[in-house]
Amino acid sequence: MTYQILTENVVKPDLDDRSYRVIELPNKLRALLIHDPTTDKAAASLDVNVGNFYDPKDLPGLAHFCEHLLFMGTEKYPQENEYSSYLSSHSGRSNAYTSSQDTNYHFEIDANFLEGALDRFAQFFISPLFSKSCKDREIQAVDSENKKNLQNDDWRLHQLDKSITSLKHPYNNFSTGNIQTLQDIPQSQNMDVRDELLKFHDAYYSANIMRLVVLGKEDLDTLTSWTVSKFSAIANSEASRPYFPDPPYTSKELGIVIKAKPVMDKRVLEIAFPIPDQAEHWGFKPQRYFSHLIGHESKGSLFELLKTKGWATDLSSGAVNISKDYSTFLIEIDLTPQGLSRYEEIIYLIFQYIELLRQTGPQRWIFEELKDVSYMNFKFRQKARAASTVSSLSRQLQKDDYIPMENILDNSVLREWDDKLISDFLTYLTPDNFRIMVVAPEFEESDLPLREKWYGTAYSVIPFDPNFLDSLKIVELHPELHLPIANEFIPKNFEVRKFDVDEPLKTPKLIKDSPNSRIWFKKDDQFWVPKGSVTIKLQLPITQVSVLNYSLTTLYTALVEDFLNDIAYDAAIVGLRFTLDSTTTGLRLKVEGYNDKLVKFLDTIIDKIIDFTPTQERYNVIREKTIRQLKNFHYYPPFQIISQYGSTLLNDKTYLNEETMKCLETEITYGKLVNFIPTMYNELYSEILVHGNFERSQAFEIGTHFKEKIHRLNKAIDVLAESDVKTNRSVLLPTNQTYRFDHELPDKNNTNSCTDYFIQVGEHAQDVRLYNLLALFSQIVHEPCFNRLRTNEQLGYVVFSGVRKTRTTCGFRILVQSERTTDYLEYRIYEFLKKVDSYLLAISEEEFKEHVDALISKNLQKLKNLGEEYSRFWNEITIGTYDFLAHETSVKYLKQFSKQDVIDFYRQHIINEKAPKLIVNLKAQSPSPQTPFKLVNSSVLNYLSQNEIKVSVEDVEAILTTHKDEEFKDRKDIEKLLTNDDFRELLPKETELQPFIDYVYEMLVEPVPKGYPTGSLITHIGSWKGSMALTQAVQPVVPLETFHDENTIVAQSKL
Repeated sequence: MTYQILTENVVKPDLDDRSYRVIELPNKLRALLIHDPTTDKAAASLDVNVGNFYDPKDLPGLAHFCEHLLFMGTEKYPQENEYSSYLSSHSGRSNAYTSSQDTNYHFEIDANFLEGALDRFAQFFISPLFSKSCKDREIQAVDSENKKNLQNDDWRLHQLDKSITSLKHPYNNFSTGNIQTLQDIPQSQNMDVRDELLKFHDAYYSANIMRLVVLGKEDLDTLTSWTVSKFSAIANSEASRPYFPDPPYTSKELGIVIKAKPVMDKRVLEIAFPIPDQAEHWGFKPQRYFSHLIGHESKGSLFELLKTKGWATDLSSGAVNISKDYSTFLIEIDLTPQGLSRYEEIIYLIFQYIELLRQTGPQRWIFEELKDVSYMNFKFRQKARAASTVSSLSRQLQKDDYIPMENILDNSVLREWDDKLISDFLTYLTPDNFRIMVVAPEFEESDLPLREKWYGTAYSVIPFDPNFLDSLKIVELHPELHLPIANEFIPKNFEVRKFDVDEPLKTPKLIKDSPNSRIWFKKDDQFWVPKGSVTIKLQLPITQVSVLNYSLTTLYTALVEDFLNDIAYDAAIVGLRFTLDSTTTGLRLKVEGYNDKLVKFLDTIIDKIIDFTPTQERYNVIREKTIRQLKNFHYYPPFQIISQYGSTLLNDKTYLNEETMKCLETEITYGKLVNFIPTMYNELYSEILVHGNFERSQAFEIGTHFKEKIHRLNKAIDVLAESDVKTNRSVLLPTNQTYRFDHELPDKNNTNSCTDYFIQVGEHAQDVRLYNLLALFSQIVHEPCFNRLRTNEQLGYVVFSGVRKTRTTCGFRILVQSERTTDYLEYRIYEFLKKVDSYLLAISEEEFKEHVDALISKNLQKLKNLGEEYSRFWNEITIGTYDFLAHETSVKYLKQFSKQDVIDFYRQHIINEKAPKLIVNLKAQSPSPQTPFKLVNSSVLNYLSQNEIKVSVEDVEAILTTHKDEEFKDRKDIEKLLTNDDFRELLPKETELQPFIDYVYEMLVEPVPKGYPTGSLITHIGSWKGSMALTQAVQPVVPLETFHDENTIVAQSKL
């Protein structure tokens, strides 16, 4: 089959060892093929240049629904979960998303199994089934996904912004879809959504607007052959690329003030300037110049002035593309309560800064700084995950109408200076061409008469006062605003001392080992980039002795980061990042980036921390911000916050956000904080990791220098020996006990609950064999759990299962977020776990081996960049096991396990009645009522599954759907359903109908059987934890002398 090579001359980063080829297939599909000779992960992504902008007006969400249903089987591979099972058994994963103009599908898999995955993947675009029976189930999945976002301010405010734009542009549309748009409304209009979906797919899923990226270890000719043979059959209907000529913002949608009430406690001012699409200026990117200056945070910046006045805590700016020809330049400011009352003054300050840019004119030196940074970031770019690489590049490839294919990798690099583009861009940042949105909880709903259609956000729209707009046209320069000075942190020296290496070192070296401190060092010997990091662990016992001290420490770190913001921002622009975190044992200070200026930056940071005393003014602002962040945490989706409750319950000296917030609100004062800061360092044990492009002598000097500096904080500092440091431990749940913790969510409008079902297995550091059996069990059960609870039972959009590690223990968890009650979720989770026995017995030895190999592949996955190597080392140092070769140890155990070992593990540690359990439930105040049909539908499917009745689920659902309008009031209605001829023909002849009818009727009357919820209710976390035994303290898995070398400095004394 013929194909055309478009280019093989792709511009690459210096260290990129991959080969690239862009081809066009006979059906006009374009593909980028990537040969990576060292990869152990293969991946592919296909991007279709059609998204929710193409939804029919009367079917919002159709493109998103298509993304969901596309994966429900193909003619060649009709089984629903064939694709996901194949990926799961070969260390793979997949995902997809729908945006306004693209739908992107991608997967990643063990590199040895790429061809099989490609074959399955291609069929989704050649012959998808779009099964009728799956249709209703996936509509429910889309609806569940939508409901997950209903109380999310990001989604609510974005939709509000869209809804106040021109009806002639599809940006105005609702894009996710829900049960009303995809089921109820179409039914009322006698519209068959599946028929409309087929029309949509036939019209727009056309090869000529698809872009494919395939990454594998095979040579380019092999990858080409596979691509041509598998993807040429995709139909080409010569679909046109998306283009919408009408502007999203007309004069009606500008010059207005939109006020909205959020779910969370947040105050935001957003200023939007419509601008032309900047795509054609990809080599210059004028929007980046203005984003850099308006969003700057150093001295003389807009943000620095707002911060000094106490009006803002954050500011960001940048351009967002809407569609071809149209973009928006946004300035978003997080306001303080004082800033909210001054938002018009803030707008005036913004226009004063814009006037500064207009009067100073285009500054080439600023562009040259940005250009240098963009070039060095490309030049020294390291590899990322295979899946994220192909997904990003397939979407980039859609831009081949204006970005040459040779520049698909380096189109982020700025090129030639053009002062006219700067001047032209300024013409859009005017008082005649903007609108604002102000978001605040202080707004009374009675003053916000309008309601956004899809999310229910309360809002109002009023025009600007003409006098105010006139005042913005004659602004004067503000004396405190000026352009940033030259960035002192731009690196100049990129030298890397590269040397021959037979095999990279697998562990860091302990170059100084004393009772009160350690210095670890690992020179980069495989990635060869001019980057590195210095991380300092400060174990400060006083910070964790009480929730009060923990809260003071949390506030202290926030104030330090606020204090250092101006210098940290300059460094961050050039890739030097600084973080100071409160940890379970004290503090963690980390600096990472280009190593040329890294040590200078670290010294500056440490000096400023040592001399730091917060002001009363910044204390007030940051305390309010921290309280607000802690409060808002509880308004995130339940599945995102439930782990904090489990972590607090299962770990020693761990506190809930509610406890911290209460301390900040009622116990902490400015005076207490100022007095606390020097006492933090009364007792200290430190551990430092110097990693990357450094020499040993530098690492030793960094560690020694730090120790000298830290003594300036407290001359009488008591340097602790490690044996004096109390290692954090975890709760050891007693056998034969189940505990339950229930918490009602504060958002009264949230309809989703969440259950986190945890079975504790043992101590991961004490029994490595047991831990790896747990990991193998989780690998095998992951896909069946998702398939059963999410795909078939439709409990909710979020279903997760896997290993949970606390500080010292491990176990198996299943997490489900759903509109069903937590009692029902617990019931269904346990019913699934009971059926795992038969699943394990049924898998073949070949399938078992595939799972073992998949987990071995995960453990032996190659490190792709410096950051991944750092994480492996630092995690072990943080935990205190120093098991840097844990992945290799796991492989040794995995090779020994048999299928019977996993069955025995399951029976002893998972389903055994004596297995210790902790069930955490986050309960919605307003759970959605379940209709009789939903209850009958779910109980029929549950019965078939629980009793292992072999029947086509699709056929059963097809029949059930025909009865969805029935009321199902009593037992006779159930009998009528289950004894009708169509239904009986589906069931095996030996199926007894009476127990079936009894079960479905019982579930209709009482959806949750007696006995649920289970477990002893935890009413007070502190008292409960006080009654629990704790595990042993963590110990190194090998003597630390193992990591010494001939030059290690060993000190015996604390002094």
